[in-house]
Parts: sequence; structure tokens; C-alpha cells
Amino acid sequence: MGVRSHEARVVTVGERSAEIDLELVDLIKALWTLGIDTLFSCQGQYGPAHDPQPEPWGYILFPDIEDLRAFLECFDGTVLSGRRFEQRHEWNPATGTRTPVGPPRWKIGATVRPPEDDEVLEPDAPEFHFRGRIGFLQADIREMTRIVQERAESEIQMAVGDASTGKVGTRAATLGHGKFRHSTCGGNPSDPGDSGRRSNDRQGHRTPR
Repeated sequence: MGVRSHEARVVTVGERSAEIDLELVDLIKALWTLGIDTLFSCQGQYGPAHDPQPEPWGYILFPDIEDLRAFLECFDGTVLSGRRFEQRHEWNPATGTRTPVGPPRWKIGATVRPPEDDEVLEPDAPEFHFRGRIGFLQADIREMTRIVQERAESEIQMAVGDASTGKVGTRAATLGHGKFRHSTCGGNPSDPGDSGRRSNDRQGHRTPR
């Protein structure tokens, strides 16, 4: 496991518990409240020497594509909705380079991981796992947090209402039942998937006592 890069605080929501970078504490707490699992997070790095960034970028790694999808859906109809779309570029023939057009967009991707050595797969399940990943400008964290917190509060109210009428159907109903453990921020900040793989992979993170 790598050395922690930022000051952190323990966050606990139901059975989910991990040390989270201070600037991401409220965001990760709101995601867990929504039933959205995470594997790794980092509040921001300037990037490795071979690919430096002019501004620090934060990262969140999700255990599967559905968690990433649920995260992105939080921003439907908000001021950050456009951040989710692919960055457009213009080709400059004079310099032979591409120039980004418009505001910076989030970096969204996925990786494919093999099952654990001792993992028992469900019948007909694929022999691999998708993991979703998102990179975002550190400057977006405050607005991201506000939006997700509002979504979480709304979902909780819906869950309370559904419970009173015997209905079930919101992700918030999974509160406290996270299947994955969130790893600490450390290792190689240029590859959060690598850090999550080495320090977490479902069981690697030790819940602080």
C-alpha cells in the first residue's frame, strides 16, 4: 500500500467505513448514503511527471459500471451535467496539436479486472469484472458535493416514504450493505486503479477501529 498523500478522516455509513481525503469526506459520505459503492478516491494530484496537469485532478474508482452510472445520473439536469461528456478538440495544423474546446470535461473510463483467486463466480457470470473510474477537477468538488448531498437527502425522504407504505426501490435502501471496501489514498496517483488493486480488491482495506 502506498503512503497516504493527504490528510484524511474516517467516514462511516452503515457497514461502509474508510479513511477519506478531507475534501472528499462529504461527497463520499453522500454517495454511500445513496448506496453507491466506491473502491478508491483521491482529492487531487497534479499528475505524474510524464503527464503533468495544470490543475489538480481528483479521482474516484467504482467497483462496477452500475455504480459509475448511478454516480453520473446524480448530475442529470444540473450545472455540471456537461462535465460528463467527451471533451471536444480542434486540430491546429500549424502546430500539429489538438486544442481542447470549451470547459474541461471529466475523465471517465473503465478497466477490466480478473476475479480474485479464491472468488466463487455465480453461474453464467463472466470471468472478469468491470470497474468504473472518473477523474474530475479539484475545483469541481464543492459543487459536486452539494449536488450529491441534495440527491441523497431526496432519496432518503423517498425511502422513508416508501418504507411507510411497504415499497422498496431506491438505492438508498441498500444503506449499510456495501459489498466492497474503499481503499486509502496512496500508491500511484496516476493510476487509481492500480492503487485500488494493490491496497483493496474487496478485502484489502482495514476498517479503522
